[in-house]
Amino acid sequence: MVDHSTHPAPTSQVVNAVKLVADVGILPGLGQLAEGKVAQGALYGIGGLAAASLIAGPLGWLAWVGLGLDSSSKSASNSHLWELKSPTA
Repeated sequence: MVDHSTHPAPTSQVVNAVKLVADVGILPGLGQLAEGKVAQGALYGIGGLAAASLIAGPLGWLAWVGLGLDSSSKSASNSHLWELKSPTA
């Protein structure tokens, strides 16, 4: 039996998916900005733009994606990627 109290609602999953696409595909920090966390969103955005412009080649885009994924994680779970815990069985 699945305990639905620990799982997000389908609508919040869709919203989190849209924020993930925005954070990774458009600009890191957009998910934070959509939630009204302007300072955090601006820092992620500035970091993403700096990484893409200052680091040459694919490493810059790798940093962009990493910042976008961390921003999305922070937006969805209020935890950075390295703070997430694996689910227990």
